[in-house]
Amino acid sequence: KNDDVITKLAKVRGIHDIEEWIKPTDKSLHSIHLLKNINEAAERIIKAIHKDEKILIVGDQDGDGVFSTAIMYRYLSNLTRNVAYTCTTRSMGHDISRLMDQFTSDIDLLIILDSSTNAVETCKVISEKDIDIVIIDHHPITRENPYAIIVNCQDGQYPNPDLSGSAMTYKMCQMIDEYIGESLAEEYIDLCALGLITDMMDVRSNENRYLIYQGLNNIRNTALNLIIQQSSSNIMHINSSTISFKVSPVINAATRFEMTKKAIDTLVTDDIGQATELVQELMQ
Repeated sequence: KNDDVITKLAKVRGIHDIEEWIKPTDKSLHSIHLLKNINEAAERIIKAIHKDEKILIVGDQDGDGVFSTAIMYRYLSNLTRNVAYTCTTRSMGHDISRLMDQFTSDIDLLIILDSSTNAVETCKVISEKDIDIVIIDHHPITRENPYAIIVNCQDGQYPNPDLSGSAMTYKMCQMIDEYIGESLAEEYIDLCALGLITDMMDVRSNENRYLIYQGLNNIRNTALNLIIQQSSSNIMHINSSTISFKVSPVINAATRFEMTKKAIDTLVTDDIGQATELVQELMQ
């Protein structure tokens, strides 16, 4: 009878494979090739790496944007030294046009994460400076933007429109991995999972559940481990509640106190001394 109840509950919630839903496997993942423009975006980023072009990363100023920026910066730092990041603050709003003075003529490629799919006018002005733009995003597409290469899970083609900016960034890194024959992206699955949870993405999606499951079981980031330890959580028993109530608030609070860049700095350092100092500041 209990099985009948579980089966009925699963059916009501649209769950077809109960075992897969409880313990998601990589069968839940959709092919990265289903994302429109992802090949073009990967080729442009690889070109920048090979030609030692200057790459600037800009992420949104919320928790998901912070994790997205940390993933892309850490990933690209394995392949080039000519990469930097910047960000807006809450008081500046979401429009990256407030950073226009930082988009100087020496920048060759601007990678925008978790933002700006519909920022047509801003992208037009940036492109007129001879700066190429790649946008990795997950927000609804309401306008055509011909001034950037846009990879967005809401393209009407990808089966899961409920990915976070961090998950989209992770998939972009997987695509680059495929081109260059590496497996660097998997080092940042923890940041991908944190972004999915922090941005409260739909976990009825098996793909999201799998990415979160893998991320929580593979927390490698120095700062994340320190935050978990200082929040008196058991690193061996991390779940989504631990992240939602102990870790995400630390990053979210930082963005609300105009410390978005410091939050990113914290997540991209592997120096234990520096990470400890930054984490203590964020915790306060």
